Amino acid sequence: MSRGAAPQDKRRKLQARMRNILRLVALGLCALGAGVVYVHYAVNYSGKLALAQRASAADVVRGMDFGPVYLEQGVPGRYFITATLPEVDGDYWHTEFEVLDERLTPVFAQNELRIIGNYDFVPGEREHAAKRFTLDKGTGYYYFRYRAVNGVYDVNPAAPPVVEFAVRRGVIAGMALWLPATGCVILGVLCFMLAVALLRRLQRESTDRHEHGESLSAVRTSGGPYAALRR
Repeated sequence: MSRGAAPQDKRRKLQARMRNILRLVALGLCALGAGVVYVHYAVNYSGKLALAQRASAADVVRGMDFGPVYLEQGVPGRYFITATLPEVDGDYWHTEFEVLDERLTPVFAQNELRIIGNYDFVPGEREHAAKRFTLDKGTGYYYFRYRAVNGVYDVNPAAPPVVEFAVRRGVIAGMALWLPATGCVILGVLCFMLAVALLRRLQRESTDRHEHGESLSAVRTSGGPYAALRR
């Protein structure tokens, strides 16, 4: 083997190891990206769209009943509210949200206060919320009532809707949602850790070779280990 063959072999091995490191980084990025895409799909698009309605400012001020929508006991669902933030008098925005059965009897109620000092509250912007739910009992038709207790809207009939409401049934939730996403994150982190470990190993080997080359150069300069004996 010629003297020039050894440096070429080392260069090829170094290039192969660098390619492996880049593959690990790419695999880690793909795993993290797959986790993000999966969560986004599961939260926003999984299941079947059962209801999609809009409400005007006048409807929201007096209270809008979205529905009816058929819901089954034990089947996870998710509702989505996209609301245009109004002008408010005071330091908070108060909304009411209720779930009604087919007789319009409230079975769940939730009041929500948004304190302007603690939130990025900008009138005219749109706020989106998605929440999962599961019926413990009572399969049947339900309504969702949304009402803005305060807030000043443009009540012009020609104005665009200020609230969009949607319900999806049979959505991916619980362990089926977070277990695959967590697995993707763990795989991505492991790939990055392994890539960093390999890169550090290459750096240590390069440092060792450099120091070893300097020591050999010093020996040659001094005439070798037996130079004093020859004198």
